[in-house]
Amino acid sequence: MKIIDETINLMEKENGDIVSMIFESSKDKRWYPFKDQRDLEMTIMDSIPEKIRNESPFIMLLRPNKNPESLLSFAPLLKWENGTSETNKIESRDSIESGEIRLLINRLLEKGLEHGRNGKITFEGDSINEFREHLLQNMDYKALNIQQSNSSFILGGRFICKFVRKVHVGENPDVEIPQKLYAETAFRNTPKPIGQLVYREKQVYSLMSIHTFIENNGDYWDYFTRMAESLFLQSEHEESRENIFKSLTGSIEEIAKAVGEMHIGLSTLKGNDFSSEPVNDSYISKLKSGFLQLCQNLSSTKTHIKIKGEIINTNELGRSLESLIHKINFRFFQGTRITRVHGDLHLGQILRTDNGPVIIDFEGEPMRTPRERTMKQSPLKDVSGIVRSIDYALNFNVERDDYNLVMGQNYSLKLKTKFLEEYWKITSGIGILPDTFQAFLGISEFFELDKAIYELNYEISNRPEWADIPAAAILKIMQRLD
Repeated sequence: MKIIDETINLMEKENGDIVSMIFESSKDKRWYPFKDQRDLEMTIMDSIPEKIRNESPFIMLLRPNKNPESLLSFAPLLKWENGTSETNKIESRDSIESGEIRLLINRLLEKGLEHGRNGKITFEGDSINEFREHLLQNMDYKALNIQQSNSSFILGGRFICKFVRKVHVGENPDVEIPQKLYAETAFRNTPKPIGQLVYREKQVYSLMSIHTFIENNGDYWDYFTRMAESLFLQSEHEESRENIFKSLTGSIEEIAKAVGEMHIGLSTLKGNDFSSEPVNDSYISKLKSGFLQLCQNLSSTKTHIKIKGEIINTNELGRSLESLIHKINFRFFQGTRITRVHGDLHLGQILRTDNGPVIIDFEGEPMRTPRERTMKQSPLKDVSGIVRSIDYALNFNVERDDYNLVMGQNYSLKLKTKFLEEYWKITSGIGILPDTFQAFLGISEFFELDKAIYELNYEISNRPEWADIPAAAILKIMQRLD
């Protein structure tokens, strides 16, 4: 990795070594975005405080030179063995994992801001005073051991903070969308937004979002996977199996209601960046080009996946999918509208609480660009996320023999169908979806296929052992379209 100093004084070799050490210690983290890239060229954007030699930085911001629109945000804690002499051994650990990020938060709450050489960081938001008053009395800390693209922790038993590791310029949808929902709608199945930690230079970057913490029983991904495992273990006991499936069906009905009400709320938001718009030819063209790009990405891979004894070549599958676009009926989109959406909705983004499902994490898919994450979309993009997540939950942790594969697909189909039916009951007639259930299913199937191809590309690069799940779904849809 090549480090370029354009912003802070790193003339001493030790400081360059520090930055390299921070990167090296981050490579095994889920949130590290460059696992598949060996030759990186990074520019140091800022260190806060500015001088590394005098004090361990709270925040270090580095800019990938090949992607200048985003920053990498680190929260290192450096420790010199015997002061800051050049001969001393230096250790680095992540201050969010250790909990010492509290030192920065307390300092900011007391001082108001902290300067780097080029910019400053500060808390902003309508409810930051509530945040400040509570934390100055109670700074209890709990890091959440969740493998995500960001890092989350609970403060004072009352607030959940998400430290963003790959930071983009502009508004953070995870703060922006809940703020609009709370201000303009009655939708409350999402945590109350409190504010954010921002870095201000020539532009504004959101480094951390803050929401109220809601007591919960875990997320629906954990619940569905545990129930699915029990379902397979009880495969020979029909009554037990029926009871388990009944519980899953009840959960699907609750989720469909919450997602439908979220979309109704999103469709009523005001302002140019939020108000709903009719689907036009430009939107359809973007859907087609995005679909083809995913197919071409798949065509460039050379992975072999075994499904029911058949070997699937991803290169050939990608080329077949490219030609499939002519069989997709885009006329189903006529008369529908696009709105802001969640963007990365799945069972892991929905918490189980005593008051029903609570939807979290509105920042969008990690692999998408900032522009793609904030684009207005058909709400059925979110619907496809739930549909695909159900498929994963019913298939990912079972033995991959043909019998279990068929059983998992059958249960998955029943739950997906139930979700679509219940969602349609909530949202049909509000003016953003098609007039007919058939057209609704047609659009849903397109987004499901698009999402499954996205997933397959992701799994090939990150979790190849899971690649058969989206691949099997793709083959099913291709058979239906043929």
